[in-house]
Amino acid sequence: MLEVLRRHPWLLFALLVCVAVTQSAHKDAPSPTTEQGLRVMIIEDVTQRHELPTSQIEQLTSEAEGSLIEWLKANAVEWRITDQAADMSLDSRGAQELFARPRDAVPWLVAGNGRRGVEGRLPLGKDETLAKLKGIK
Repeated sequence: MLEVLRRHPWLLFALLVCVAVTQSAHKDAPSPTTEQGLRVMIIEDVTQRHELPTSQIEQLTSEAEGSLIEWLKANAVEWRITDQAADMSLDSRGAQELFARPRDAVPWLVAGNGRRGVEGRLPLGKDETLAKLKGIK
């Protein structure tokens, strides 16, 4: 091994870069809410729902067995699927914190448990959405 590294010193550099990138990709993001317990919000533009891919519409509406909504009912302390123009003034502090986060697109997924969180565009597939949420549960 040492002989290989002597002949190709750039391999060590490449290995170190790979390790650094892998570690940074797995760091937890800070929670977008100070409230404890899994809190999830999906913010959408209900007037544009018909333009979304079927897989996202199903995430927003289906309550069938194995659906995102079924999982949220069983695992989240609080969850909402709401319009971007909703009035959140009477909602819980956790919901207000999630809704107040900056976003550059809809539908937008924002979730946290007081320690870790995820934020970003709602993934196209339910499995990817669930993986993100299970990662911070």
